[in-house]
Amino acid sequence: LLVFLSMLQAKNTFAQTYPPRPIVYGVNPFLPRIYGYDTTQNWSRVISRQPFISGFTITSFGGLAFDPCTYQTYATATFASLGEISHLVKMDLTTGICINVGSLGDNFASIQFDRNGNLYGVTDDAAIQPEQFYAIDKTNASKTLLTALGNGGTGEVIAYNRYNDMMFHFSGDPNVVYEKFIKSSPYTVTGITNGPPGVEIYGALYLGP
Repeated sequence: LLVFLSMLQAKNTFAQTYPPRPIVYGVNPFLPRIYGYDTTQNWSRVISRQPFISGFTITSFGGLAFDPCTYQTYATATFASLGEISHLVKMDLTTGICINVGSLGDNFASIQFDRNGNLYGVTDDAAIQPEQFYAIDKTNASKTLLTALGNGGTGEVIAYNRYNDMMFHFSGDPNVVYEKFIKSSPYTVTGITNGPPGVEIYGALYLGP
């Protein structure tokens, strides 16, 4: 089950560089694995890898995001000895090797970069402070609370539309919330009425324009 998808453009070596081979990467909320799917080959899975981090044992992932300014992949991960608290990690997609940036201090369900390389995240429905939208410092994992989001069920996924600079929030079963908002004060949230009812959203990706 994919928690979060990040469209990355990769060469045949799967390096994080320009096309021709577009790979969509996903992580697993229940297993410490990363997967790659080739969009030119009927979405066949071409990568299945267990990431590694020095000094810790990764138990699961909660989010995956690609920085369009530094071409670096980031993820949120939980470690075996530290419970459900998410940590921000840098991930090398070619090797699966991760570097711990720091603790996020809560359980994060999803992270997203905007077009300027700013990182944002939303906490899980079962977090200490659930369904909160934060700005995250990608250099040290410190976070700044920006606004509370709609109180839906589990899921808690954000997706960014770089063409109108808006963030979308999906929260699922049994209480479904779909909404969008501009990621600056006063963070006015607009509800979206169209969407599948009674489902649990685990991943969202904007493909545009």
